[in-house]
Amino acid sequence: MKTLWILIVLFFSFSLQAEVFTWATEKNKELKVEIKKIDGILVNEECFKNQTVCKKIIEDVRKNKSEAKREKGPLGNPASTKCSLNKGQSEILRDSKHNEYDFCFFEQKYLIDSWALMK
Repeated sequence: MKTLWILIVLFFSFSLQAEVFTWATEKNKELKVEIKKIDGILVNEECFKNQTVCKKIIEDVRKNKSEAKREKGPLGNPASTKCSLNKGQSEILRDSKHNEYDFCFFEQKYLIDSWALMK
């Protein structure tokens, strides 16, 4: 029984760990951002602390079926477009391995993985 509890504690400690991403701002400054997961969705610490608000934003964006009009062909990032249509700002963050992730920045404090908003 003790071994089971140890395994459970280890599982949750690894699953709740944050990863630090780098966010290059418009002023050429790099910010370090702690990224965690809510229901498998990458979010920043502020969103993680306010999960009720953050989950509501995710739900509202997913329900909004508005689509951007194509102006010049089929190119573009649909996740960024959906972000913009829902009053967010698309931002690129990089993990420690320099992989790029598209996040949607809401209300000047919540970062949510843009592609997760498409589902």
